[in-house]
Amino acid sequence: FVLGGSTPSPWEDFQSHRKTLAVVGIVHCPSSPDLDAVIDQFSNSCKSYPSSLVDRCFAFYPNDSQLDDGSKRDGNLRLFPPADRSTLEFHLNTMMQEVAASLLMEFEKWVLQAESSGTILKTPLDSQASLSSEEVFMF
Repeated sequence: FVLGGSTPSPWEDFQSHRKTLAVVGIVHCPSSPDLDAVIDQFSNSCKSYPSSLVDRCFAFYPNDSQLDDGSKRDGNLRLFPPADRSTLEFHLNTMMQEVAASLLMEFEKWVLQAESSGTILKTPLDSQASLSSEEVFMF
């Protein structure tokens, strides 16, 4: 979890758990009537997280014109029309499952790329000939 405006960790290339893999923006439509400006601002914010695999902007309580405009758009914008709490929770749960599924598909691509290119990760124990006797521990 990273708050907006914070910089990516300098350790993320060495410690994958520090990478920002998904960016989720939240918009209150009555406070932000211009969805085009919101989408532009969200896209610019996402550029700060180059390791992100999935970017979604959740817009809550759009008015009728925003619903019409948003439904014509493809991409990262997801509209949450006005509804009761349980309906909004269900809709949000569904959208978060879609984010998780998108992440899993990206991970699958990584695995398939590694398999097709024959990438083999070796540890020092895979090549014990290069180790001194003090480094090799036998059970």
